[in-house]
Amino acid sequence: MSILVATIPHTGTRFLNKLFKGNGLIWRPLGERPADVYFTHLYSGFLPKVLAFDGQIVCPMRKREKIEASWRARNEQGTWFPNTLDECFAVFDKIKDKALIIHIDDEAMRDRELASVSDIVGVKLKTDWAVVGARK
Repeated sequence: MSILVATIPHTGTRFLNKLFKGNGLIWRPLGERPADVYFTHLYSGFLPKVLAFDGQIVCPMRKREKIEASWRARNEQGTWFPNTLDECFAVFDKIKDKALIIHIDDEAMRDRELASVSDIVGVKLKTDWAVVGARK
């Protein structure tokens, strides 16, 4: 079964990218073939493709205040997002019932949810969950 990682930016996209690729799985943007794991951000223009995806949707999620802080920091660096954070959450609300949510900030839940993803892809997924791009 294919997996689609559908994310609000700054919720764990890089964590999952590193995790899947580090375990030999092919990670590609939604629409490119072939792949074990497809990826897209949850922007409003991508919603029809996400809803049409025939496989397991996986959404990493963090506490909203952490996402907001990350967006503010990126916006100060000049990063542009095609949707506001509220618009991304509105898209998430439309797909969350179809998705396996990985709670990045809750270690116990995250590890149980990650075990479910391991079962789907047939690969034992392990990670140290170090923050990608963290300042030292």
